[in-house]
Amino acid sequence: MAMETRNKLRIDIELTLHRDPSFKFFVNNILLTEPVTTLYFDLLDDIHLSYQSLSNAGAVEIQNISVNGNQILPKYLHLASPPTNWIEKINHWDFSIPSPFYKWHQVTTGQGDAF
Repeated sequence: MAMETRNKLRIDIELTLHRDPSFKFFVNNILLTEPVTTLYFDLLDDIHLSYQSLSNAGAVEIQNISVNGNQILPKYLHLASPPTNWIEKINHWDFSIPSPFYKWHQVTTGQGDAF
């Protein structure tokens, strides 16, 4: 039985900008142009979030990043590099889900092993 997986992964992003920061924030190499954004990906896609500072001015606060209604950040900040949701005077920040989301979520929440 075939299952359609395109656009089944909804990622909601809410960033708060403090003191007019100059930065780039990417989700799977897609540059965000607004601090509140919703993007859709394939259900089986990996997820990679990255931040790049363009100056030392201002700060970016990650208020919420959720996948299909499941909060990922700031809940799992310990998996980010560096582990913070307040990005200030940091040149680079990363967070990755290196496998399909529901597989990763099951392992991360202690609901079972990877299959």
